[in-house]
Amino acid sequence: YTKEVVFFVEQVTGHVIPDVRQFLAIGAEGILAKLEENQAACADDKKKTYYEAMKISVQAMLILAERYAALAEEKAKVSEGKGKERFELMAATLRKVPAKGAENLYEAIQSFILCWQTMCLEQTPNPFAFSVGNADRIFEPYRAKEDLDRDMTAALLKHLLVFYNVADRSWAISQNLIIGGRDADGNDLTNPTSFALFDAYYEMNLPQPILSVKLHKNTPDKLYEELGRFLFTPGCLTPSLFNDDSLYEVLSKAGVDIDDIEDTSIAGCQEPLIMGKDNGNTTNSWLNLPKILEMTLTGGISTVTGEKLADVEACTLENVQEEFYKNVERFVAEMAQAANGASVALSTQRVPLLSCFMGGLENGIDMRDFNAQGTKYNGSGCLIHGLSVIADSFVAVDCLLRERPEDAENLIAACACD
Repeated sequence: YTKEVVFFVEQVTGHVIPDVRQFLAIGAEGILAKLEENQAACADDKKKTYYEAMKISVQAMLILAERYAALAEEKAKVSEGKGKERFELMAATLRKVPAKGAENLYEAIQSFILCWQTMCLEQTPNPFAFSVGNADRIFEPYRAKEDLDRDMTAALLKHLLVFYNVADRSWAISQNLIIGGRDADGNDLTNPTSFALFDAYYEMNLPQPILSVKLHKNTPDKLYEELGRFLFTPGCLTPSLFNDDSLYEVLSKAGVDIDDIEDTSIAGCQEPLIMGKDNGNTTNSWLNLPKILEMTLTGGISTVTGEKLADVEACTLENVQEEFYKNVERFVAEMAQAANGASVALSTQRVPLLSCFMGGLENGIDMRDFNAQGTKYNGSGCLIHGLSVIADSFVAVDCLLRERPEDAENLIAACACD
């Protein structure tokens, strides 16, 4: 079934959005202190061991920062003027963050990048796609500490954006950053960092991370006006737009606590997840609806190779829809079993650092553990492809049967001849 992709499954974490706000505020040393406290209060030996793993993973971040600091100091020794000042500032800041809490936007961005980089190293060689989350809310407190103006804020945020792009490509596809939105009472949460991020994105025009914007009935006119330059500039990236009012309505009905919905962000291409609380495992499985239709029409024979791919009985055009849906149910059941197996396999590869920012700091559970739920919201996602192809195909079959029924038996042969 995976040979020509009726479906396939992936042993990946899926797209997630770690919540590093507490880390930025108290630093790695503060996180280590909390881990020590929770470990000492825990009576579960398994969790005690996992707390130890989380401590080691946080310390790895400090080792990485120390190595960068040493490199910056070496560069400073052989540099002059502005170059020397720059390397000295880098070294001094690396000695402070991520160990300590950030006190300005420069420190917060550097701490965020080092944390993100270490989480990516932890995933190697597993594919990853960490999204930033509600970036304007994450970084606004640090901008406000110095009351930075819009130009300087945008200049610093460019360093955040460029980090996601390495050489002529990105670290990974489907990394997302979102701005705007509302709280549970409908109040708009746009802030000065929102507009600085617009400036940084517009001037950089980089492919990653994807820019998304949450809109709602109280979104200020200024935000719409500033969006215009993206929409009406040829060759400029186009932000993805999400209806935050609808997100509140749908997610609250789905059982998400109303106080958590404010932290809804977009992961990957378009998956709404709660920062730091939601393991949607959104790329766990992929379903190819047109391939199932092909199997239905040909009796499981590949039109690409002529090989028998599935034990499916061929049907007539008159009952193709009925048989198609039966086959969808059958293949989906087998896909679910395979996808669950992939999740079990993945659970052998623990991610203690990522888990720190996905609920593990409090509960001592790995976010991939399939025996215990490490994140507040947990599930497996399926990407379903070809829905419009199926709709168009059914309309075409209906038209053929209505207008030229004598040609019905020739359809498959005609498709095979292109």
